[in-house]
Amino acid sequence: GCTATLSMNQNHVLIGHAHWGGLFANDANTGKMLWGTWDGELRHRSSSAAMHGDIFYILSSQSLFAIEARSGRVMFRKKLGYDVNVSSTPLVTDSEIIFGTSNRGIVALDRETLDEKWNFKTNPAMIYSAPYIGEHPATVETSPILVGDKVYFGASDGTVYAICHKTGKLYWKYHTGAPFFASLAVSGNSIYAVDFSGNVYAFIAEMKQYK
Repeated sequence: GCTATLSMNQNHVLIGHAHWGGLFANDANTGKMLWGTWDGELRHRSSSAAMHGDIFYILSSQSLFAIEARSGRVMFRKKLGYDVNVSSTPLVTDSEIIFGTSNRGIVALDRETLDEKWNFKTNPAMIYSAPYIGEHPATVETSPILVGDKVYFGASDGTVYAICHKTGKLYWKYHTGAPFFASLAVSGNSIYAVDFSGNVYAFIAEMKQYK
């Protein structure tokens, strides 16, 4: 079994997973296996791959990886010093790489230097889902999404957040009372969320008029 989903780039390289097992690439047209890795750090993983051309980004154990899709060559391995054994898929913008963590909320790295740019810490999780992290973890299992200059995500503390993607500053939040494990969805000027209690929420952007 595996919580991560398949990812494919424009060259039909399909990235697949075995939960806490291996990481694999197949040719989507033929099914031929291109490569597989059982790297000790890469196998401790619940995150799906974020594809960007021939490179994909993925979280595993306490590191962020950038890997060449067709060859499996590791472009970089950024040691984070904290756990990212969550199902959050990294959001890659022009200037940041943003992702959820097991116990530090959501983090943004500078895309060029890989230095930490900001850290937005959520409240303690309502349900423990990430392993080996101790008490009161600020867990974000969902994948952040970017709309305009705002990053939207639901957290395990039962709250939907909107923060600035450049600074991590909070714009607004909405607490539902049940944790979020599914990523948010965007359609037009609406954002949709589903919490662990089975409730569906729609948030509508306010259209402001300026004189």
